[in-house]
Amino acid sequence: MNKMIRQLNRDILEALAAHRPGGLSNRRALQEMMKAPAWTDGLAALFPIRERLSCARVLELCAPILDRICPQAPEKGWGPFCYQYICGVMYPGSGFAPEAPRYENGALFYLTVLQLLLDYERSALPFDPMMDFQFLTEEEYEACDKAREYRRFLAAWRGEFLYELMRLGLEYTPFKTLSHISGVHYIAMTAARGLAEAGVEVDLALISAAAAAHDVGKFGCRPGERVPYLHYYYTDQWLLERKMDDISHIASNHSTWDLELESLSVESLLLIYADFRSKSERGPQGEEIIILYPLDQSFQVILSKLDNVDRKKRRRYEFVYGKLHDFEDYMRRLGVDVDLTGKKQAPSPAKDPALIGPEETLNCLILLSVEHNLQLMHMLSNEQRFGNIIEAARSTKSWQQLRAYLNVFEEYFTYLSVRQKTQALSFLYELLMHREGDIRRQAGALIGQIIARFHLVYRKEIPSHAQNDPAEEVPFTLWGQYLDMIIFPDHKTTPQQRSHISYTLKLVVESMLNHARPGDIPRFLDALLQYYNDPEHTDDDTAFTLLDAARYLPPKHYGEETRAKLVDFAAHFSAVDDPRLVTAALQFLRETVRNIPRSHPQMARIADLVEAVPSSQLTTVFLKCRILRRAGRDVSALEHTLYHTDITSEVFLDNLKIATPWVVKVAGVELLRDQV
Repeated sequence: MNKMIRQLNRDILEALAAHRPGGLSNRRALQEMMKAPAWTDGLAALFPIRERLSCARVLELCAPILDRICPQAPEKGWGPFCYQYICGVMYPGSGFAPEAPRYENGALFYLTVLQLLLDYERSALPFDPMMDFQFLTEEEYEACDKAREYRRFLAAWRGEFLYELMRLGLEYTPFKTLSHISGVHYIAMTAARGLAEAGVEVDLALISAAAAAHDVGKFGCRPGERVPYLHYYYTDQWLLERKMDDISHIASNHSTWDLELESLSVESLLLIYADFRSKSERGPQGEEIIILYPLDQSFQVILSKLDNVDRKKRRRYEFVYGKLHDFEDYMRRLGVDVDLTGKKQAPSPAKDPALIGPEETLNCLILLSVEHNLQLMHMLSNEQRFGNIIEAARSTKSWQQLRAYLNVFEEYFTYLSVRQKTQALSFLYELLMHREGDIRRQAGALIGQIIARFHLVYRKEIPSHAQNDPAEEVPFTLWGQYLDMIIFPDHKTTPQQRSHISYTLKLVVESMLNHARPGDIPRFLDALLQYYNDPEHTDDDTAFTLLDAARYLPPKHYGEETRAKLVDFAAHFSAVDDPRLVTAALQFLRETVRNIPRSHPQMARIADLVEAVPSSQLTTVFLKCRILRRAGRDVSALEHTLYHTDITSEVFLDNLKIATPWVVKVAGVELLRDQV
């Protein structure tokens, strides 16, 4: 016993030195205190450990030394103070323990002793899934893709006393957060190990860390804040600040409503499934009790707790429950121990398709779709595998295969990480030079969609005091970058490639407007409208790209000042001797007059501009006639040219010429339709 106590004392001093990298200033004095009979006898009384230690009992053991380290105890006592102290370490600047500098030495001593004694408790008592965690061994997690982040997680878990925080919470708060989190971790890891044994690719390190950290944000919520809604944000912040981005992506998106996304990775499904089954009830005296329910019972329990349940919300909830039910059926078929019996289950025997009935056929198709989604999401969630997909798409010679890759990106890009979305955007930009027009159009539309919905996955409630997240600026930075690359293609490209790239500007802008959040659209549009500020110094190719895109801007997204700027830009190029620019300018002006009343102040100005345009081409005459008629001007001379002379052969001749710009040919086709 004496040998063990001496070893424990050495471990305490070494752990304290690790928390204080400069060494302990009072190490020698602390060694003398730990030789006192009260300390050694108190330690001896704890061993052998036959039951769970209480934080209060460990505090009684440490009390004499704490009195020496800090003669004056915290106002609320050491237990509540240490709980707040750890919250303050996790979320500095949140005001959890303003008196921390005065009592920090005492808190570190007590928490270190508590941590080491709980280590002894863990080795002496059988594993309790509602009180402890079975983390992966080093040999296990080194084989996982997220081994580096898991190592960081374990260091933060121990270095910031997270488990000790939860044990303190059991005694000094009315909540059983430890029991809930450990229960979720137990369910998730039991299912994850079963899936891994069945051959499903699952990252055990990722799900272990995400399950253990999924509710740490509850310790960051301030008094008066709505914990059920805000803890996702604080979980995300804690993990991101410790460079655990992939763990954060899973841990901070464990809400039941996250299941409404069409496809999720196996790790996300495991966490949501486990969290769904671990629920709290109230005991006879009103105390919180955590129960690990079967999936069906948990559905009824949660349904009774949802806020403002109406028919629509109930149907939403039944939809997400159905997805979990399909996932559980899939695990049962593979022999996963979803009932937590502790025994290995036998997988369901395979049945010949010719012998199954209609109901079984439907179930088989559902489970097949679950398996397919899990496999595809695993490929997309792994950066190396995703890089291989990009390279395979880049090297394919078949446009059919390339379109299949684009369809996959379009359906699943929501679930990609920031780095993967950036990779995808770079590849899509290369496709803007592809020889097939439909490939270019799909790639351009996808660029706008990805940028507009760059951070769509994590859109939960944030606290009122939260500062703007730098990550929120990434889509706007990327938007400016790709606008520049599309409007001003690299000089190393050929004229045809530059034409292909710039043509897609209107497609990218239109896609962005269709998919962006309403609050983000003004910022996206402001970046685009900067290019219309200086028509005098805009070259012809750039001007044509901008005029072509302006035509497709919905007027509801900009005001009078912006309309005036765009009209000025078009007016400048309607007076040049270039049929391509004149036609593009008139097309924009025609779209503008369609959306303003005849009495609008800008209508007269547009009419004056259009009347001054020389009628050198039939398509110009046609567009002028349409605009001026809308403005209420006399168009009899223009109508005589269009409808009382034979112009059809001349239009056909223009359309046959290779040198005729495509925008003029488009106007010519419309003119022919008007003639019919």
